Amino acid sequence: MAWTEAPEKTSALAKQRFRWAFGTLQAAWKHRDATFNPVYGFLGMLALPSIWIFQVLLAALSPFAEVAMIIALFAGNWRIVLLYYLALFLLELFTALLAYALEGVAAWDVALLFIQRIYYRQLMYYVLGKSLLYAMRGRLVGWGKLERTATVRV
Repeated sequence: MAWTEAPEKTSALAKQRFRWAFGTLQAAWKHRDATFNPVYGFLGMLALPSIWIFQVLLAALSPFAEVAMIIALFAGNWRIVLLYYLALFLLELFTALLAYALEGVAAWDVALLFIQRIYYRQLMYYVLGKSLLYAMRGRLVGWGKLERTATVRV
């Protein structure tokens, strides 16, 4: 078991997630020749393609899907949009509750799921966009440093 200190401010969280996203992009790009290369087994055939598809491509397209959803809401398709949104939210809620149950811990955090969908996802859109821009421009990125506060008691 490992304990880590999570950022307490949005700016620190954004910096941390930027380091993670940019580092993932760097690692995936560095090993791009292994992607879909059977010589590298599981890494080349599943892990690296999964990173490119789910952590880069779909994450980069997600903001456009949300804009399309908002346009559809105002275009008079609000019933079907809300139905799908509710269905996906309930699926996400169910899987979160299942994950907590499998871990054997109380699921109080799940009450924040709707806030996560609004707040954290928008933050991650910003972070991934910034990461992609920095990567495409070839900008050097330092690791930075998380300010430690040690305010949480165990």
